Amino acid sequence: MIRLADSQELLLKLRATLLEDVHPELSRDFIFVLPHWVPVDKTKPMSEAYRLHEISRLKAQLREKINAKRSEFHSQYLQNEEALKMKTQLARWILLPQEKRPANLDFSLLENYANVRSIPMEDAAKAILVLVKNAGRVLLETEMKKDELLSRIEQVRGIQDVEEVARDLGLLC
Repeated sequence: MIRLADSQELLLKLRATLLEDVHPELSRDFIFVLPHWVPVDKTKPMSEAYRLHEISRLKAQLREKINAKRSEFHSQYLQNEEALKMKTQLARWILLPQEKRPANLDFSLLENYANVRSIPMEDAAKAILVLVKNAGRVLLETEMKKDELLSRIEQVRGIQDVEEVARDLGLLC
């Protein structure tokens, strides 16, 4: 692909793709280093190539941070979200009074969850609902932070902007 790039613009797009999608972990290593012997006006706009590089690098770091925060609630098992939805619905029903539950409902998924943990079904139901609530909270918080930081990343103009966004990314731990 590099050989096919016939312009600086295509090379910059390829670099962005590599940093954002293929190897985001490298984004920490490819920060532009400013010469220490030359005074730099950090508010001065960067060159477009430098700016695009920093945008790609910051976006990759943002995605890594957001994914790390969300990973606590994400499973690598296929269709885990569907299983969790089923457990959540069963948990809501089990916490209803017996007469308000749908007839002939199969609680085996929730029963199994409770049995393997040696806890009552009501406690299992509450635990699942707490898990879902916490996952939802983390998802909302990270989504709002992602939207805010993406907007700021796309608007960087000078080194000062980059440093401010990078500092805030560091606070996402």
